[in-house]
Amino acid sequence: MSEPAPIGHNNPPASSLPTLIPRDVILSLIAVDIAPLRTRADELIASCKRFLEAHPKIETDEADQKATEVLSVVQRFTAKPSGRVATARDAFKRPVQDAVTEIGSNEKGPYAAVIVSVESVAQAISRASINYKVAKENKARAEALAEAKKRADEAALAERMAARGSSTVSYADAANAAQAAEDAQKVAEAKPAELTRTHGDGFGTSSLRYKRVVTVTAPADVPRVYCVPDLAAITRAAGKAGTPIPVIAGCTITDEPDLTVRR
Repeated sequence: MSEPAPIGHNNPPASSLPTLIPRDVILSLIAVDIAPLRTRADELIASCKRFLEAHPKIETDEADQKATEVLSVVQRFTAKPSGRVATARDAFKRPVQDAVTEIGSNEKGPYAAVIVSVESVAQAISRASINYKVAKENKARAEALAEAKKRADEAALAERMAARGSSTVSYADAANAAQAAEDAQKVAEAKPAELTRTHGDGFGTSSLRYKRVVTVTAPADVPRVYCVPDLAAITRAAGKAGTPIPVIAGCTITDEPDLTVRR
């Protein structure tokens, strides 16, 4: 009985996706695919220019009929998502898009699942380290604040004694005490990272940091200055051209001429 084929025996011989489709190959394929589109685009541009030269201003029904024909042909080429260019792009992109969908992102898909599987376990260690560092910072800062107050009191006393002409405390002693108090205050005001930094047994470092988290609990109460107008919602509220124009604070709503071209 023959041995079963090893896992992956049907995989392509290339070692990786970039090897299969390097950037220069993609660019070459795009150039080939887009060449006939550029040719047609040049033809349409020339057609538009000829019309504009013949009709700088449309003044007759016949000229407007010709304009309609030119615009319709252009729309067949440029319209999204069903024009010739968009259709060609979608067809070219589809296998690549399918690959991107399967690859996923760092938040969703097979690669994300690998990240989550490790992070979900490591999260307990991270939380334990955070709890330890918070307690460590609180203890170190309390001790540093107490030391800073002690040094400040000593500096103030030394300054008073030196000013009185003490035989045991000179102005130099008072200056040294003031410097010691300043150094102690800097320690008391140190950032959390400086008070909690830890070096790994073999490599790596960790330190405590604080991040500000904002949670919107009452959207209607948020000041307008922090809100981004929802243009889609405003457009829906504005209604369609020809209907009564509503009043929406901060907005100007008008009915403006536009053109519909059917192809």
